[in-house]
Amino acid sequence: MPGIEQARDGLAAALEARYGRGGDTPPLPSQVTFDAMVRVVLEEFLDARQAALAWEALVEAGLDEAGPIAEADPLELASVWQLAGLKPPARMGGVVRKLAMWLVDRHRGDPTALAEVGVDRLREELRQIQGVGPALTERLLLWGLGREGVPLDRSGYRILLRHGWIDPTADTDELRSTMVQLAQGGRWDDPAGDPRAALAAVGRWSGWMERVGREFCKPTAPRCDRCPLREALPETGPVEWDA
Repeated sequence: MPGIEQARDGLAAALEARYGRGGDTPPLPSQVTFDAMVRVVLEEFLDARQAALAWEALVEAGLDEAGPIAEADPLELASVWQLAGLKPPARMGGVVRKLAMWLVDRHRGDPTALAEVGVDRLREELRQIQGVGPALTERLLLWGLGREGVPLDRSGYRILLRHGWIDPTADTDELRSTMVQLAQGGRWDDPAGDPRAALAAVGRWSGWMERVGREFCKPTAPRCDRCPLREALPETGPVEWDA
């Protein structure tokens, strides 16, 4: 089994050939906006088209800034989306409102102020928001704030385990480190001098891992024979850790 460093370029080429360079991942934000953060939350509950409609409905209702959303009644948000023909999960509005309240309470409602806050502090603060778990925190960091977030869902975690790149005792720091190793050789800085290149690479790998997980690395009966990551499997096949 080749190590991550030896396999990385070949795997990236195979994944890009199958899924394209961008995959299904959102674009990185060009600047920090409340819009970008809320869209990440909406896409946690809705598909991309519905999430766009949900945001447009908020804009039309005058709820496109943190202050008004933080002060809104949760039923008001639900009503706005219902009038737009949407039926999102009930807790979506709560998470959007809690995110707005965090921005108002901690950062004066100014999303541009977040650019001056360290990523570790942002990660800690986001994790404290009710309804924002580890995976959504990383999505908000990367695709909402354009910072060093490493989105990894259950399927991505399963892929790392089955290839022997991590073991079940790995903590969140190790998971992030392994993904950055795959995407960017373990570096957040880019040798060519593009500060966004590493962020884009991590975003691509995150999207690729989700696709591979859905199509090949299923919880039971993985389809390794056709998987674009098959060349990096251990010689004995996927590692199945004891429960």
